[in-house]
Amino acid sequence: MRIPVNLTLPTSSADSGQPLPPQLVKLGSGEVAIIELQGSLQLGADVPAQGEFVGTLSFDANDKPMLSIGAHALEGKVVSIPKPLALLKRTRLVDPEDISANPRTDTHYDTVAIVRKKLVFSKRPMPIPTTLSLS
Repeated sequence: MRIPVNLTLPTSSADSGQPLPPQLVKLGSGEVAIIELQGSLQLGADVPAQGEFVGTLSFDANDKPMLSIGAHALEGKVVSIPKPLALLKRTRLVDPEDISANPRTDTHYDTVAIVRKKLVFSKRPMPIPTTLSLS
């Protein structure tokens, strides 16, 4: 079986218009990186896990990533991946009402990005101090 894979990477560092999956982030250089957390991410019972805001990713002056989740901060590092990964988007060319079409032959994949770096957050979370306003 042959599955067509098309290379359609954006030529500039500007957004390609397609949103990235939540595990990926676009670095300042326009390069796409994957986010790797060591351990598990526990959200409150009232927060749905799918598609909700979890935290904020920022970089300090030394390009060290910092992930803020609630009242905790995770310090990370940027690591090169030994073997680059391709981010593919599957497209089916099948009309949903046409039952005679073969979904295997009518599917192709477009390459959205090549991932060469990852952000690794392996240290324990640090509490973020908050100040109380007594006014």
